[in-house]
Amino acid sequence: QLTIITSSGQTIDVRNIMLELDLYEDIFAPVMTGSVRLGDAGDIISSLSLHGNEFLLLNIDKPTLNKPIIKTFRIYKISDREFGTASLQNYTLWFCSEELLLSSQSTVGKSYKGIRIDQMVNDILMNKLKTDPAKIALFTQTAGNFDLIIPRMQPFQAIEWLLPKSYNNNQNLFLFFENRDGYNFTSFENRISLPTYQIYSRSVKTTSEPEENINSVNYIKVVEDFNMLKAMRSGEFSSSLLIFDIVNRKYNSFNFNAASLANNATLNGNLPANEMQNRLGQSVYTVNENLVKFIISKDGDPTTNPALIHNWLPQTAARLAQLQSFKVVITIPGDILIKVGAVVGLIIQKMETQTQAAANDPLRTGRYLVSSVHHKFILTISTTILELLSDTVSVALPAPITNSPTLQQVIKS
Repeated sequence: QLTIITSSGQTIDVRNIMLELDLYEDIFAPVMTGSVRLGDAGDIISSLSLHGNEFLLLNIDKPTLNKPIIKTFRIYKISDREFGTASLQNYTLWFCSEELLLSSQSTVGKSYKGIRIDQMVNDILMNKLKTDPAKIALFTQTAGNFDLIIPRMQPFQAIEWLLPKSYNNNQNLFLFFENRDGYNFTSFENRISLPTYQIYSRSVKTTSEPEENINSVNYIKVVEDFNMLKAMRSGEFSSSLLIFDIVNRKYNSFNFNAASLANNATLNGNLPANEMQNRLGQSVYTVNENLVKFIISKDGDPTTNPALIHNWLPQTAARLAQLQSFKVVITIPGDILIKVGAVVGLIIQKMETQTQAAANDPLRTGRYLVSSVHHKFILTISTTILELLSDTVSVALPAPITNSPTLQQVIKS
């Protein structure tokens, strides 16, 4: 189903004039979005007076699957309108979940006293955006009772502002996103505890049967590998937090070492850098000056609930930086069941001349978090493009040889 409904109640089925349909999920975006390219000989734009107050009913399935994506979207934009011969014109309709427009039309100015972050997020969704409870897929409880004032932010901006403050025991990075199931407020650690959805490897499609190609990768591109400068500046390895208590007029200093996160859940178990020391005798895990944050706190006030910033700020920054340190994009045969927040396996082969079956890259073959899903439908062809992220490597990196004369000479040069 691909039906436009106007504000005056008119409906039109545009399946037969669809040239291309693109549907997006992103773990760092609050809502699903998409676009549809139409080849229109009936001038729907004029006949229906399209202007941005229209809805798009979407129902997509694959033959014999019977597990459709069913969503109602708001059309918010027309672009790339091209006039062809006679009455034919092509244009693109852009759509998103209704909550994105509602968020842009309202603000949250509210004081929360002594409640958890997940309760605040739920309140914004339910009471400000009036989200249908059936659209809530997963909510993970957070720790800590906070006293917070949200200063007239748009609802999704407010949720984004609350996310870094969310933690619970060994859960250090919380995410808010919409996938085919609905809205999710959950932790990275919760996501990676799920079973592996599928293990992908690069291969050639040999049959048109979808179920026989579900684990084949048609295209693979490593978008980002290690970036030491970016990692250090974002606190991936270590950081320092200076908190000034304005009630007691005291400074507290907290040094953070990301090696402590290795005891928590990770995708592949081994930190992405070893402990080689620089000429100052420091490793990336012992240098704290690369990221220093100064925070003013009123935790010393006995009448308020302490924010306990040292429990979540450095950990969240490190987790987020680690998760985005290795990014790969793959293209697979269309799979409408996969969703952001899933965990998949990816086999990356060594790119070297082989006399037999290709060996695998031991560092990068492993488990990945699906951070973005792009479903592309062109006529009867369906393709899914996945963005995958990894926070760790699958085997331990070689330890630095501290007594190597050659290495020491290079370090000191």
